[in-house]
Amino acid sequence: MIRKGKDCYRRKMEHQLQQNNICGVWKGLKTISGFKEPKSQPVGDQGLLLTSHQVRNALKKNRARKAAGPDGISSRLLKSCADQLCGIFGYTFNLSLKLGRVPQLWKTSCIIPVPKTPHPKELNSYRPVALTSHLMKMLERLVLAHLHLHGPAAVRSPTSLTSRGG
Repeated sequence: MIRKGKDCYRRKMEHQLQQNNICGVWKGLKTISGFKEPKSQPVGDQGLLLTSHQVRNALKKNRARKAAGPDGISSRLLKSCADQLCGIFGYTFNLSLKLGRVPQLWKTSCIIPVPKTPHPKELNSYRPVALTSHLMKMLERLVLAHLHLHGPAAVRSPTSLTSRGG
């Protein structure tokens, strides 16, 4: 009985992928994972709390043609499914901020050698490019935007980090 249900669900997901219905796939994943949108945002002194609207805007600002990082999540998928994913990623980002931890995969990168010349003949003809998680970059941008608005003046000043004495 359970096996039949899993097979039926697998076929449904495969059909949605073949039809290029990525949003339908994500809706299905939210359903089987049991994720529910929070009814209201928690109130109180909890530090930075990201809203679904902020996360949705950050998802939509992704450049669709960027290479996926080590987590394999493409920026095109994040951008095209922003409305469906903003709740789950908002929850994940807020949990990460609350716990003060990020998933290990978000902290890793994949180094890709990119040739400097059309036909490289030696190792010095390559430059390293680090592919990192789009989700981590997005969380960093959201935190930085919050710091620019609400942080100390030293953080808000664009020259503060480069003009330190010492």
